[in-house]
Amino acid sequence: MNKSHLRQKIRAQRNALSPLKQQIHAKKITKKIVGSGLLRHAKKVAVYLAADGEINTDEIISLCNKNKIKVFLPCIQADKTLLFRQLGKHKTLKKNRFGILEPHISQPQCAIQQLDIIFMPLVAFDRRGNRLGMGGGFYDRTLASDRMRHKYQTKFVGLAHAIQEIELQPSEWDVSLDGVVTEREVIWF
Repeated sequence: MNKSHLRQKIRAQRNALSPLKQQIHAKKITKKIVGSGLLRHAKKVAVYLAADGEINTDEIISLCNKNKIKVFLPCIQADKTLLFRQLGKHKTLKKNRFGILEPHISQPQCAIQQLDIIFMPLVAFDRRGNRLGMGGGFYDRTLASDRMRHKYQTKFVGLAHAIQEIELQPSEWDVSLDGVVTEREVIWF
């Protein structure tokens, strides 16, 4: 099955989960993150705002705020890369060309190597740390594949429903994950 059909299939499965099931999974994932100690020493964390059945990150954002961890959101740039801007206290957000909310341009930005964790959305993942995104390549282009990984102490962690696990054939430009958190478990690669 090609990546386009695979994306459609997994997105349909993900979107078939009821709103209640989605909410339960988001809560369980937040508890797994707390239990893993992943945020214990974090000072700056990037998350995304959920769309299209992705794991809702509102509780993770609240948890970070309670623990005085600065939260950054991805902002899509003209060159199809991401810039991470701080989520302000007043949540001054604007919609990008895909209808996804982003912090206003006046919000401070953070370089990737200064982030402790980037929680990434995904369509599918496997037990080898491979990730299938929505197809735009924004994270892969920004993180410049594993060739740049040695420069970062940043952890790349996917958030997913357990049903999104499948066997993947990665492309050479795909960024691999350090871990994935599902409602069932924390998986480290």
